[in-house]
Amino acid sequence: MKRWVRITLAVGALLCLILLPVIFVVVSIRPDKPEFRPFTNGFGYVGYKGGIDMAPSADLCYQGPDGKVITLCWLEHGPFIKDDMAVLIGVEKRPGGGQPTLMAVKAPGPAFDITKDVARLGIARDAKDADRLVEQSGIVDLVQRGKDADQLMENDRLPPLPKTGYDLVAVILVNRPENPAIVVMLSWDQISQIINSKLHK
Repeated sequence: MKRWVRITLAVGALLCLILLPVIFVVVSIRPDKPEFRPFTNGFGYVGYKGGIDMAPSADLCYQGPDGKVITLCWLEHGPFIKDDMAVLIGVEKRPGGGQPTLMAVKAPGPAFDITKDVARLGIARDAKDADRLVEQSGIVDLVQRGKDADQLMENDRLPPLPKTGYDLVAVILVNRPENPAIVVMLSWDQISQIINSKLHK
């Protein structure tokens, strides 16, 4: 075999040894294609691993009978699902994002911010500055009736909740010096009414 052929083969083998680890690293760090992962009743999520300048995140989505996946909002906490409705703490999908809010959706969407609607349920209409309190309200927590709700009330040293008559408990924070946290007991019927009122505006 000619000398130049041996040199060419040796250089080629050396390049392969150098490039193979690089190719392996590039392939191994390539982000996985996000996949829809179901919860129940058509609702699910698409998760993102994040990166150097982006934290892991997830979208709440709905998959219709035709298999099409609709992105509804960013998912922060939850969701709690019943039939064709979901309630969660999330962020609206819009440029620049926003603050986490209490959101509700009736399939196939859209998702609505219902923080102020729920705050109004918990604030007496004749309360001083009721409108201001509603406008400046924000969501703190959302739990289901049962052990989680009981634990929440115990941790915050609040009176125990009744055992029936509601499905979810939302803790709303309002801008006032005394009793800033408002505990609102919610039924799925109330959530449905709020969503319908927004759908028909």
